[in-house]
Amino acid sequence: MPEVLEFSRMAGEVDYMLRVVAPDIEAYDAFYKRLTAIVPLRSVASHFVLQEIKSTTALPLGLALRGSETPAQLARIAAAARLKKTRRVFPRRVQASVQIV
Repeated sequence: MPEVLEFSRMAGEVDYMLRVVAPDIEAYDAFYKRLTAIVPLRSVASHFVLQEIKSTTALPLGLALRGSETPAQLARIAAAARLKKTRRVFPRRVQASVQIV
């Protein structure tokens, strides 16, 4: 399912969370119907993004450090962070978080 950007197993009331993107509500509805047809789900809740305030894939360098990185590894981390600056990848598209219980 190419609409799925992220798929995470969660702690707490929600078991799994998917972050999906679709060009419009009709495409999201088609995705939702495909998902529920192939996976037996007890409960599904969808939440939609109204406005994207900040979206980035860059990991702050300080959070990436664990104390055992070599200087070469730190340089690669910094270079990757520069390449992944904040940008809007999916303007004017429906983004939804699907929570599965």
